[in-house]
Amino acid sequence: MSMKLAILAVLAAGALVPAVARASNSNAGSETTTAGPVSATLSWDAGEEDPTNVRLSISRAGSVLFNRAIPGVCPQECDLSVPDTDNFQLVDLDRDGEPEVVVSAEPNECCDTTIGIYGFNAATGTYTELAKDMGEALVDIEDTDDNGTVEIVGNDQRFKNLVPGHSSLFFPPAVFGYEHPASGPQLVDRTRKTLDVVSEAADELKSLLNDLKTADAFSKIYVGSYVAEEYLLGHGKFGMKEFNRQAKRGTLGNAKSVKKFRTRLLRLLKQYGYR
Repeated sequence: MSMKLAILAVLAAGALVPAVARASNSNAGSETTTAGPVSATLSWDAGEEDPTNVRLSISRAGSVLFNRAIPGVCPQECDLSVPDTDNFQLVDLDRDGEPEVVVSAEPNECCDTTIGIYGFNAATGTYTELAKDMGEALVDIEDTDDNGTVEIVGNDQRFKNLVPGHSSLFFPPAVFGYEHPASGPQLVDRTRKTLDVVSEAADELKSLLNDLKTADAFSKIYVGSYVAEEYLLGHGKFGMKEFNRQAKRGTLGNAKSVKKFRTRLLRLLKQYGYR
């Protein structure tokens, strides 16, 4: 089940929440995962609500090559949602035969997710850290197009500028690939190379648009995100047709509000490279 489809299932139950429910991990503990010669252990101390003093240890062929706190992912307290294989796993992200350690956590009270990727550097015999704030997103790690390469799927957080002061899990998908060149690890945008993800997101969001009834910030976010996805797929006219349909239905506010929102949306789509 895709991320947006999972959200739609919650919507059907009438209880859309802003992010994944925070799990209680207030007791001290540890979790270990292993793949071939690589073993990683995540450990934490007890906190009032969430774990504290989170540490990561990585060994390869019995030798400990990384063993320290990971403040870039969990600065003080954070929700680890451990045990959860999606939030702590070993996976070969760059197809080099060497698994990376992936840790996901919510470092703040609500609701952004930070992902930490720890990759082996054969030249130095050590592990490097890449930490990225994915924003308010349900992060998914999967081979999106069945080509053997694993991608990291989140949402385009720039769309927080569409309706200032509001965020959503329904922003257009953003797909990243992990690369580990000599200059250091990096996430590379692969969204345009994995348009099946965008197409699926657009189809799922379209079913939500059919049920819109009120004019509010989230209606604008849903419509704007759908239009962005259609532009990315090369169907900009089709996306704007839906925009006009929603405007006539009244879900985007009065005529003045619609005009203002249309101008803002098209400007941002141009700025962000969607059109």
